[in-house]
Amino acid sequence: MIYIYFEFDAINYWIEIDAQGTAYRQITHQTFPDDIWEISCIHDNLADQTVEIDELVSFISAEDFEAVWQSQLSHYMDRFQRGKSEYPIGASVIGTVKMIYPQGVLVSINDYIALASYQRLEDSCISAGEIYAGQTVHGKILAYDEQNLWLLLDEETVLKK
Repeated sequence: MIYIYFEFDAINYWIEIDAQGTAYRQITHQTFPDDIWEISCIHDNLADQTVEIDELVSFISAEDFEAVWQSQLSHYMDRFQRGKSEYPIGASVIGTVKMIYPQGVLVSINDYIALASYQRLEDSCISAGEIYAGQTVHGKILAYDEQNLWLLLDEETVLKK
């Protein structure tokens, strides 16, 4: 992975990208007019286009990126621990497709975010390409993603309307 930092229009960006420029994790910090931090595993702020490397971009170390990432994750850790208690491994859950990320499909389950397999969801649809925001998904809790504070789903399917 490649780690970059840049500032543009009073917003600081820290982004983890692959060699093709696909963003996997992102932190933004708006400094004006308000002090607002957003982290892509919680907020809808992941770059959805190929990230271009230009003269504004500085390469940073994985350690520098992780330091900022972990400092922001700490604000959500209590909520994540509650989610793990509320949704133990093996629990059956129903949620709503929130968005599609490179890692898979993010599903909103009450106050928590789960990650579903795009392929398994697509396989459960009548025709390919039918995964979109707002669809209802059923699955079981398989594990927990501590790096992104996500519940991980298994046996996930799109529920037919």
